[in-house]
Amino acid sequence: MNANNFDWALYSNGKYWLYEHWNETNTNIYGKAKFDSKEDFLKHAGKHLTAEQIETLEQGQSVLIPQQDGTTLFFKYVNL
Repeated sequence: MNANNFDWALYSNGKYWLYEHWNETNTNIYGKAKFDSKEDFLKHAGKHLTAEQIETLEQGQSVLIPQQDGTTLFFKYVNL
């Protein structure tokens, strides 16, 4: 399992690729998408990621990408 210490408390069980768009204070989510396959994830959300960031996700770590408007893009591969 590639889960971090508290992933079980934050994410639903399963294997999926997660993409979220957080507001400026990281307290609310503007948008969220879950993808069952890596191919679908890359097709839709992958345009925001580098090859290194995708590798980071595959290693069980999340990726945060701050945006110019103050919001943040959040990506994670969940395997619970």
